Amino acid sequence: MLLQRVSLVLLAVVMTGATAAAADYVPSGPLRDAGLAPFWQLRVPLGPDQTVLDAYLVGDQVYVCTQDGCVFAIHAPTGCLRWMRQVTTLGHRLTRPCHIGPNVVFATPRQVTAYDRLSGDGVFQHDLRFTAVSGIVTDGTNYFLAGNDARCYTFEAETQQQTNKFMTDAPAAGAMAIQDLTLFLTTTQGEVVAADAVERKAKWQHFPKMLASGTAGVVADKSGVYVPSTDQSLWRYSLKDGTLLWRARFSGPLHEVPVLTEDAAFQYCADDGIVAVDLRTEVEDERLRWKLRRGRHFLTLDDKRAFVLTYDGMISVVGLDDGKPIGDMPASGFTMAEPMVDAPGFVLADRYGRVFCARAADVPFPRSEAVVQALLKRTKPEAEPPVEAEPPVAEEPTAEEAEAVSLESSLKGKPVGGKSKISKEWTPAETKKEEE
Repeated sequence: MLLQRVSLVLLAVVMTGATAAAADYVPSGPLRDAGLAPFWQLRVPLGPDQTVLDAYLVGDQVYVCTQDGCVFAIHAPTGCLRWMRQVTTLGHRLTRPCHIGPNVVFATPRQVTAYDRLSGDGVFQHDLRFTAVSGIVTDGTNYFLAGNDARCYTFEAETQQQTNKFMTDAPAAGAMAIQDLTLFLTTTQGEVVAADAVERKAKWQHFPKMLASGTAGVVADKSGVYVPSTDQSLWRYSLKDGTLLWRARFSGPLHEVPVLTEDAAFQYCADDGIVAVDLRTEVEDERLRWKLRRGRHFLTLDDKRAFVLTYDGMISVVGLDDGKPIGDMPASGFTMAEPMVDAPGFVLADRYGRVFCARAADVPFPRSEAVVQALLKRTKPEAEPPVEAEPPVAEEPTAEEAEAVSLESSLKGKPVGGKSKISKEWTPAETKKEEE
């Protein structure tokens, strides 16, 4: 078990244009030949019995999650390890969190917990009165969770109060999605549901015959709603009214949601590998643009190429339009990947705590000042409470002092989690100071 309180120096190995401070996890030469460059790399400090299960890129932060509920937060633009927190001790695998304002919010089947995403200080924690069976999603003001009681619940992020719920014909299955203030989910009975996130009521429901065998959830963007199913199909529906637009057929069941880009969806299928699904064509026989059977995770793309992490520990570069091989580069040991689709780049992780980030070769490397600010910046409330005397102004730390900044959260007391219904002993450090 990793110690609850740790003091760490800066672990991120921030690359420079000339050399790196450590051996590259992915060789820089082949990356640069492909138009990318090693941006930063680090190894998070795992305990003797810890392994990494998941790595999630959410906004500007990477969350590395271990099998025992510990989370390491890494600032993606600089590679700075900002904080570590024991999010849960209940043995639940952590699903993808969401950002709401300055906070990151995690959900387990029984609890919702929020932290300041810059400092790691606790913001709120509350127990659920139902068992959550979905990941958490947000519209920026509220967050949504689906329960095993065939209901979807709305909570106000500022107060954590439940403000609404609506029923479906069966419990939700897999990931939910938010697009254009509409919440989308699928159920264990093959129902696809769209609900107004403002009015909190169902807008449309669709009942495709084959989806009853199971889905991996749903993803959505402005082009439509996409539902991968164990019936060996990726289904696409209209955002507005749920009209079925098309169905792409695969060689086996689909258990993961695709990565959506402007004109293609990259879908993993155990029988086909990574498949590029063309979103522009109306011809069914031309919908599957290409397959890379050794592909496991789609990473990123540029104008002409797609990058895919393969089963055999390589990054394969293929033609974006035809899937023809261009070249491979070693990425030994990496089994987790988070794509960047807005700009060329990706994040890789392995079970032993290595984390690696590549960006486009023309992206400037972070300067030392940016690294210092990534470690020291803290979220402040919009209105400070009145005080009797003006507090002294702290001097700006030097670069040498910043290198020794503790990455320990200022949160004190017991870690979040445990068997109690609501942890009344756990409060943010600032609150405890006021109480003392």
